[in-house]
Amino acid sequence: MTDGDPEGAVLSRGSRRRLLRALVNVGFGGGVASLVTRTGLLAAEVPIVYGLTWQGEGQPRRLRKEVPRAWHEALHRAFDVQQAVIEAGIPGIVGTFVVPGTFDDPAPRLDLDATPDVDSLADLEELLADIEYTINYVRPSEPEFGPEGSIPEQGRRIELDDDRVPAGTLCYAEEHVGTLAPALFRDDERYFATSNHLFGAEGSLDGEHLGDSLYLLHEDGQSEVGRVRQGLPEADVAVVDPVPPYRPTSTIDSVSPSRVVGHFTRVGLAGLHARGEPLEKVGAVGGHSSGQISGIDGVTCYYGGRCRRGQLRWGSRQAMTDGDSGSVSFHADPRRPSKLLVASVNNARTWWPGGDFTWGTGAYYLYDRHGFHF
Repeated sequence: MTDGDPEGAVLSRGSRRRLLRALVNVGFGGGVASLVTRTGLLAAEVPIVYGLTWQGEGQPRRLRKEVPRAWHEALHRAFDVQQAVIEAGIPGIVGTFVVPGTFDDPAPRLDLDATPDVDSLADLEELLADIEYTINYVRPSEPEFGPEGSIPEQGRRIELDDDRVPAGTLCYAEEHVGTLAPALFRDDERYFATSNHLFGAEGSLDGEHLGDSLYLLHEDGQSEVGRVRQGLPEADVAVVDPVPPYRPTSTIDSVSPSRVVGHFTRVGLAGLHARGEPLEKVGAVGGHSSGQISGIDGVTCYYGGRCRRGQLRWGSRQAMTDGDSGSVSFHADPRRPSKLLVASVNNARTWWPGGDFTWGTGAYYLYDRHGFHF
């Protein structure tokens, strides 16, 4: 089956059953769902905006493609169910992620992380009656962000052709090392960006670190590359004003293609998952890694006394190491493979038994909530 094209798909009996359930869950009656599968209307497609890109100043260009209608409707039903779970505010639920279906088996799933003492499990099961779900019991403890007071050897040698600094470069603040994201933009201004937790307090700082310095590291010392303009605690992102002569760029070091032109939307990330497309990242310490998307539009309350929305789950815990915080996950534009779109800003990896993924804030959330884009 070609990308986004359901023609020629053959449904097994099990797939057909799951598809019928998905159609019923998104509002089709059983008779209508049966008629849809018999008449071939299942193959009907709907257009989506899978990404946003910027070419110069002004409004974004919307990147469009078509996806199967049943998949699209089932996905949005899952978003609705997830929102109902979030609004219920059940104590003990520390993470929720939507796991999209595939184009030929569109039924999605909701994955929940819960502490063993979760309350109102019966109420939770009632909310989830219309969707497949899993509950993973975890005992998350406070992570140790680091390394502190120790600069990795590979971060001491910075070789730039000029004063333009690519994403993937190691940066340093408050005895923590991290990775620079591609240039972040808002109102035609260009900024450096990395994880907020590099500046302490586990990423919860809002204005306390405004004006604090961010550095590049060299064998013989350090250079101030910028100063914090704004902290985004719920996204764990720090927005940093460049200090001349340094200038952030929209390129990612050590990969080809390397040019970033925008970001994936929420439904665009779901489409990548449906097609089994992997994400990549370049961390200043861990280097290049890749992995599959395993959950989108998450809400995580794992640490820091603050829940984070718009989270993307991908890869394994090995996809990210200390010093990679602030790097981005990315994938080539499906329509223009010579250009890259950002999926998320990587903030953390699981540190508890039974957890095995990397997660961070979706680029679409940064734009929708704060107006910043890549």
